[in-house]
Amino acid sequence: MEKSWSDSPYKGRQDIWFRVSNKECFGEAKQEWIPLTRIRTEVEDSLALLQSETEKAKLNLGNPNKLALGILFLVSSIRKGKIEYARNNLAEHYLVLESALGPWCQKEGFEVLWGKYSRDDLLEEKGCSEWSDGTFGSCPSLDTLICVQRK
Repeated sequence: MEKSWSDSPYKGRQDIWFRVSNKECFGEAKQEWIPLTRIRTEVEDSLALLQSETEKAKLNLGNPNKLALGILFLVSSIRKGKIEYARNNLAEHYLVLESALGPWCQKEGFEVLWGKYSRDDLLEEKGCSEWSDGTFGSCPSLDTLICVQRK
């Protein structure tokens, strides 16, 4: 499809398409890795990325009868040697994200659907597996943020 961002149009693809209640939905998606080696104290960069994807989807769609979505996949990760920090730091990640989402949506004019998936067994050393670089670690959770801009 023809896309535009900044100065000139270019050929590209939409990242995802689906239908909800007979309405076509088109989304632009990004993935962000969240290291659980430290407590996450801010999520502004993640929310800025989600906003950017939502605005790109709306700009590229150009059809008000279709729904433009920004989608951000937040993938947590931790190396085996630091797994003892995973449970607490993941809990803090959820608290920081939850406390920031409401005010951000209100301020910026967005609605966000937040899907969380986590596995407790992957927050322990026995849940670690070998990664492609030969080290061992775990990716115990996935947050999916689906954003629409209010009219």
